[in-house]
Amino acid sequence: MKSYQLIVRIPEIHCVGCLNRIKNALISHGANHVDIDLSTHIGKVNFEGEEIDSQGYIDSIDNTGYSVELLTIISLD
Repeated sequence: MKSYQLIVRIPEIHCVGCLNRIKNALISHGANHVDIDLSTHIGKVNFEGEEIDSQGYIDSIDNTGYSVELLTIISLD
């Protein structure tokens, strides 16, 4: 399996509760690690797969009620 990092901007987050809701949704979707910086609103999502499932992770964030902007996807391999 290949490893990827999805980098997104989530402009509407403002508290730890927001972060936890989003992190839980991403981990439930299959993320290995989630790091979201509350001050910059930048999220980094590490995941593995044979294909890049960026839309699935974006949809997971969107389904929590927060807008999300894809910045880039990095292959970690």
